[in-house]
Amino acid sequence: MSTPALPNTTSFGYNTTANSTWPEYHGNHSYTNFEMDPIKVLEIKARHIPVIVVSIPSNLFIIAIILGNKNLRTKSFFLGVLSISIFDLCNGVFVLPMSLEHDLHWSSRWNHGEHVCIVFQVLSISKTFLSSLMNIALCIERLLAKLKSVAAISQKLTSTVSGVVIVLPWCLGALVCAPILLSNRIYIHHFIYDQYCMIVLEKASLIPIIVTMYLIPLALLLLVPTVMLLVYKYKNLRRNLLSEEPVKPEAVSLHMSTLSAWIASLCYVTLHGPLSIVITLLIKCTMPDCPSTASYVNAYTVSTITSAVTPFVWIITVEVRAVFSSIQTFLSRMLVPTDGRKSVLSFSSLRNQMPTDDTVVLS
Repeated sequence: MSTPALPNTTSFGYNTTANSTWPEYHGNHSYTNFEMDPIKVLEIKARHIPVIVVSIPSNLFIIAIILGNKNLRTKSFFLGVLSISIFDLCNGVFVLPMSLEHDLHWSSRWNHGEHVCIVFQVLSISKTFLSSLMNIALCIERLLAKLKSVAAISQKLTSTVSGVVIVLPWCLGALVCAPILLSNRIYIHHFIYDQYCMIVLEKASLIPIIVTMYLIPLALLLLVPTVMLLVYKYKNLRRNLLSEEPVKPEAVSLHMSTLSAWIASLCYVTLHGPLSIVITLLIKCTMPDCPSTASYVNAYTVSTITSAVTPFVWIITVEVRAVFSSIQTFLSRMLVPTDGRKSVLSFSSLRNQMPTDDTVVLS
């Protein structure tokens, strides 16, 4: 028995009286037991489980490092990193498992209620928007830190603006992103309680939403890091022309944290860009020139990888490496035999064999 293809849980759609993009029920509602192809089941699991398994512990590790270190949790940059890690953790703990369950059991009832459905869809649709804004905020904070380091702006102004910039993405998500989606959705009872969990949007609102929540954030995510690097390079060159002083630890810390913010932004643009392009084409296309379902699924899968990748980017920073190094030292002491002799393969022995320059960078 053939079964019609169902829309992906995270896709956009619209519903009008004249033409509905979603299947409709007529007459008696009946449920047909449908057994999914085992290969399809493996494919769905392969798209979700690796990201979940990697993103949860890695983001928890970064969150624990920042919250457990007073020096880190009082700096605007690491508060921004904490913000990104918390959002990525929510994606790994809630959004991806929900998406996995819904994709595997789309022929069954949605058993989690309307409110959970709304939270799931809003977080899923707004991931590109919020992640982009958080990375933009991090880049702006590093730009302000660079300007402060060359006495271009004051410490007080830097702290104030940095704090506002770091908090702003959450405010925009709560006050702009969620209201836009909820105010433009069409409430259809059986989509939520009978089978599907999706937000169906008015056709007229789709293009403004795509532009606001996908295209503009990604364009800014290309622009802001570029400006940040240009200012950083310009100020660095001027300083090198005027001074031959050795590089200070603060300058190394600023350089590495700026590099990590730039790499994170590059990752988000690279991994979220295909999804934004595919969704835009889906909204504007006419059959049969629309992108295939496989194109959308692949682009969405690629976009979820950011939750598992970005935690490893923050290890570039000097401060996180220092904490990580101290953890390695602690673990190496636990590997010391009871007679007091150190194991040949312990972290401490390897660390003592490293060149002096490398030891300074890692400590």
